[in-house]
Amino acid sequence: MISELAHYKHRCEEAERECTNLKKEMRQMESFHTLTKGIPKEMLSELRRITGQITTLRNQLDDQTDLEPYLSIGHAHGEMPTTEQLLSDFKDMKEQLASILVINGTSKPLIGSLYGQSADLDVLLRTVFNIGIQSNAEELLNASPELTLRELIQALTGAAIHCWVFESGGHEGLYNLDTAVHQSMIKEKDFKDVTIPRMASRHTTRLLNALQPLFDKQLQYKTARKLKLTLDCILRLAIQVRSLSLVGTEDYASIWPSPGSLFDNNEMETEHSGMATMANLVRLPLSPGLRAYPKENAMVGYHRFGNGEGTSRTPKYVIKALILI
Repeated sequence: MISELAHYKHRCEEAERECTNLKKEMRQMESFHTLTKGIPKEMLSELRRITGQITTLRNQLDDQTDLEPYLSIGHAHGEMPTTEQLLSDFKDMKEQLASILVINGTSKPLIGSLYGQSADLDVLLRTVFNIGIQSNAEELLNASPELTLRELIQALTGAAIHCWVFESGGHEGLYNLDTAVHQSMIKEKDFKDVTIPRMASRHTTRLLNALQPLFDKQLQYKTARKLKLTLDCILRLAIQVRSLSLVGTEDYASIWPSPGSLFDNNEMETEHSGMATMANLVRLPLSPGLRAYPKENAMVGYHRFGNGEGTSRTPKYVIKALILI
């Protein structure tokens, strides 16, 4: 790829020099033939030929440059742009999640009464509080710490990203996402502006439906409407991260700390990280983190993010999970 780019660039430069010389000769011929027949047809024909050649070479060079980010050979001397974009999107996603604001009449959610309201909400609550599938409302109440409504919604949003985007398995679902990613490589703007927003919109609607029991009935519509834009932005970034993971050079393991576990400064951070010490316990996970490992298999794998347990590999880098202590 690098040699081809250099080849096309060299040819394009040569053609441009030749065209410049021809234009200079044409100006001289124009002066000479002003009172006769003007520019010779042979000269015009040659100029058109060279101009067309330059246009073709420029198009080929542009095509090669557009495809370079998706071909590993083009990044033999540095980190892949996909990794940089993934890190940037993940950082934005966590910042957006931490900035969720909720205005509602309920100062403290009645967590025990939420269980059994909807299948999606039950799954998210079990994920947040790390309780089993056979758990009941009483077990949920015992497992949950004192929380504000804002903190609970942040945690449930993080759980939705963890469960629905990062940890969702199934060959068919990931195949469809992978197909969309690869089909849209040369139409990156369409993928970002159309495909990802549609996927995010579906997840946003699903999450808002799951969160409905948390709000006072009189304020459900108003609260959901205000939350929709923020949640949609967060989920777009999460799907963008997941899409980039399919065409990147790493395998990923999801980090989702359990309430009550020890704070690990290597894999976790708080909204006020300076307050945390190794002796602190996790009160609530808000956003998943990631461990990135060098990819052992160059092919796309249609599997969920692993949890990294049992692996002897050292991560290339870690994106810390966001927690409350």
